[in-house]
Amino acid sequence: AAPLPFRKLCGSVLMHHETPSTTAVLLHPTAPLLISASGESSISVWDYISAKRVCSFESGGGAQTTVAAMQLLNAASPDPLLLIGHTDGSVHIWSSFTRSNQQQLLAAWNATKDSHADLAPPAQAFFTNLDDGGCYPGSRSS
Repeated sequence: AAPLPFRKLCGSVLMHHETPSTTAVLLHPTAPLLISASGESSISVWDYISAKRVCSFESGGGAQTTVAAMQLLNAASPDPLLLIGHTDGSVHIWSSFTRSNQQQLLAAWNATKDSHADLAPPAQAFFTNLDDGGCYPGSRSS
């Protein structure tokens, strides 16, 4: 038999979600949390041990887009950031995404190839350190 948390996860979260169209799922690496995207832009955070929804919010995507991918930034920190990519090329970064009614949009941009062809590259970029999962300012060589 499967461990209890897995049975609750499958039976209550994935199979009985409000909408039939889950588009992305992400597990938190240290907390018992599952983040799911469904419908056009709904994000739900679930405690998979209790099989209860912790909170939900709208991802900021437009009416004709869905969530295509999610990733945690600084996942080991007490308050990681949630990066959300949409099918229309828009990208949003959220803080406090696990706290009901406290989610804060930190950054948003459109990452489609042609949308910013006339703009200069950013003065400073952020790169993920694969060793610790952190996201730091600088260049790949620093």
